[in-house]
Amino acid sequence: EADRCSPMAIEAMLHDGVPLAASWGLQVLEVDSGAALLRLPAREDFLRPGGHVTGALMMGLADLAMWAALLRLNDGRESGFTTSLTMNFMRPPGRGALLAEAGFRKSDGMVMFGEVTIRAEEDRQEVAHAIASWARAPRGMGRRPAPPSVPDWTSRMLAARSVGD
Repeated sequence: EADRCSPMAIEAMLHDGVPLAASWGLQVLEVDSGAALLRLPAREDFLRPGGHVTGALMMGLADLAMWAALLRLNDGRESGFTTSLTMNFMRPPGRGALLAEAGFRKSDGMVMFGEVTIRAEEDRQEVAHAIASWARAPRGMGRRPAPPSVPDWTSRMLAARSVGD
């Protein structure tokens, strides 16, 4: 069970569950019960005009950091989903790597509340702060089914159009 909750195991779950996280090179540095520290590396394609990491990436980083904290809290079991994410951008993040420190603060049984602080790795200055809520998944709720293949989806769309013609 300890291996299932290691930073490396949680990182693998994030990369498997959200392949975009793997393509970003997202790293899980630390996890503790209900808390996680993630690193988003510096890359030129993460920059918006003006030379700063885009806010969309920081929002994704915050959401993934909360998920990592939840996975650790639940011993590596998937059991929730984001219901709210509010982001406050404190200052431009610059071009460098970012660190996201996430932690759950309160639970009312069905909904868990947490926050994420995002800092520039270079100077450790806070660049963004997020408040998030996660709902516990109902029992029996598994992974979402894989999307249909393109030919199946196309066939259904064409069939639906021909019915109305």
